[in-house]
Amino acid sequence: MGDPIILGDLLAVAARSPELLTETRLRSVWQAAVGKRTATNAKPGRLKKGVLYVSTRDAVWANQLSFIKEDILERLNAELPNSVKDVRFASAGWSEEPSARKERKLSLSEEETRALERTAASAPGWLRERIIASSAAAKLVAKERLREGWRDCPSCGRLTPPPGCPLCR
Repeated sequence: MGDPIILGDLLAVAARSPELLTETRLRSVWQAAVGKRTATNAKPGRLKKGVLYVSTRDAVWANQLSFIKEDILERLNAELPNSVKDVRFASAGWSEEPSARKERKLSLSEEETRALERTAASAPGWLRERIIASSAAAKLVAKERLREGWRDCPSCGRLTPPPGCPLCR
């Protein structure tokens, strides 16, 4: 075991690096600022010169969070005024536990599947399959979000996370 750390030394380091203290506080308010589901799939990392680096489960999460970056900045700065100037998201490629995937498993109804097939009916075979697959994926994402508490914005109709649409505020 190494030498003991003297509390005074630790406090001296923290005093020289206010961002270190802010990082610690950020971690404590992260879930409240972004919600449980997002906090599970995105973790705050280093805060450097006002830029918070966030690692995400995968590239999809990084991309989706980039669309609501301003909302996240607003919520974080409400908790820690003027601490975060920008947020950058990057995929860390975490793997998800099989039991978590099973819990989340959603599917389309036969009616929804038939509607997708009718929509893509006039496309050539190779394109039809791709249209159906991407439309089904989008529908499943929307179902998952609705299950997580997302709602349609009354102003623009966009599916939006709580507390409301970041575009219409």
